[in-house]
Amino acid sequence: MQIALREKVCNGEISSEELVTRFLERVNELNPKVNAIVTLNDKVMAEAKEMDSLAKKGICKPLHGIPVTIKDNILTKGIRTTFGSVLFKDFVPDEDSIISERLKEAGALILGKTNMPEFGLVGITDNPLFGVTKNPWDLTRTPGGSSGGSAVSIALGFSPISIGNDGGGSIRIPSSFCGVFGFKPSPHVIPKYPPPNTFRGISVDGPITRYVSDAILTMRILSGPDLRDRRSLTVPKINFSEELDKNEVKRIRIAYSRNLGYGVVDSKVEKTVEDAVYRFRELGVETIDEINPELPNLYKALMTKITVEFATFIYDKLEEWKKVTYKPYLNFLLPYFEKLTYHDYVKVDNEVDKLWSKLSNVFQKYDYLITPTVSVVAFKIEEGIGPSEINGQKVGFGEWSPFSFPFNLTGQPASSIPVGLVNNLPVGMQIIGKPYDDFGVLKLSLYYERNFSWHKMRPQV
Repeated sequence: MQIALREKVCNGEISSEELVTRFLERVNELNPKVNAIVTLNDKVMAEAKEMDSLAKKGICKPLHGIPVTIKDNILTKGIRTTFGSVLFKDFVPDEDSIISERLKEAGALILGKTNMPEFGLVGITDNPLFGVTKNPWDLTRTPGGSSGGSAVSIALGFSPISIGNDGGGSIRIPSSFCGVFGFKPSPHVIPKYPPPNTFRGISVDGPITRYVSDAILTMRILSGPDLRDRRSLTVPKINFSEELDKNEVKRIRIAYSRNLGYGVVDSKVEKTVEDAVYRFRELGVETIDEINPELPNLYKALMTKITVEFATFIYDKLEEWKKVTYKPYLNFLLPYFEKLTYHDYVKVDNEVDKLWSKLSNVFQKYDYLITPTVSVVAFKIEEGIGPSEINGQKVGFGEWSPFSFPFNLTGQPASSIPVGLVNNLPVGMQIIGKPYDDFGVLKLSLYYERNFSWHKMRPQV
């Protein structure tokens, strides 16, 4: 979509100013119902006029005049960035993140910032500063999180591209719940600056879009090394411009796991994803094997890592934070932190090594692993941080999303692509690749999208 819009702006068929006006009209009409965008860029019309002036001079950039939305924990110079926290309610950065910088260099216009849970710590979108974001498919349900505002923005057409980040599923979960495409790159493919205070080494920025091709173009613009992120300097160069041909498709080997050996999955979600996986046979994929990799469940290790890092970050403002924070955090974060020792934090890496030992066996035999993105469809907002049971079976905190975080810990690229509806709510399928096979995951997602039409479904708000 954005490619066609760019061409229209560049050839004068539509001005960037007109384009921004159309998107703003849609935001003004629908955002009050869903609360996806929390801050608008008050300079965006002036910036659009500047893009139109350049177009008239024959200067046309890769995202020339295209509006984008950005999650509210990514720095945007001159535009409020709150992290969903009352502590940062008036924070206006005096510098851009690398992502914001590259988007602007490519001619994109930052339309506004999208809602998120406070500091991105949970898989829903609610905070004391802006309140709850609602799922456009059912306003009584969550869009997921933590990039929930971004996923809703794409589902409702507030912008053709939104940038989120993912430290345990925060791009893929809301993409699944909102029926859009989300991509989590391998670490440092998109350089990260400033570095995160929490989810260190496992959080990555990435695109949420309606069309896979838009995500590929976005990755082409945002990827590549930057001295401010030293780890990006050793990332292998990835070519985001090739096409997947039919002969290549035949050689692809896909492993499918319905639960990774430990997850509880809603039976209708499981059936929808299973049907989607085997549709790859219609596209020419010859090897599709169902496997049980019997992976260790590292959710406790993830929580240990996040809790220790967040407590370290907030320590100097702990008492002030307690007074204004999202109250459920006080019920699980602080009590959990008080039980931890430094031994627990150090052991996380050992646990991840065991996880990778199991996964490496899978990826020696197969090119891609496919799972449900999430165990359930979007749940009711009144259920809080998650449902208490799935298929009549009691589940604990976070067990409704068991399939995304392992691949943050192992540093693998993964996408969520819409593949159907259950009770008129979207279901996502997760495609996981080998480390730094980012374009492979995107190409396979694109190939699926081009042959099936689930990406065209729209919520009726």
